[in-house]
Amino acid sequence: YNVSSVTRTGLGAYTINFTTAFKNAVDYCTVGMARDEGSGVASVVILETVAAGSVGVQTINPSTLAAGESTNRNIVGFGV
Repeated sequence: YNVSSVTRTGLGAYTINFTTAFKNAVDYCTVGMARDEGSGVASVVILETVAAGSVGVQTINPSTLAAGESTNRNIVGFGV
């Protein structure tokens, strides 16, 4: 809901663009989680960029501390 596009920008990196932008870049909260279905390993999700109309996220493998892909990525934003 409220996502106009998702663009892969690198290994485990994505930009999520919102259909309707938030009021500004500081009055909303974005949280995420990622997990690989095959191994069951959870990844760390880092918010790299936050703007009123988009958020950039990066998934990190906790074992290697390197960028990595996950089969399941979930991001949610709350705000005005």
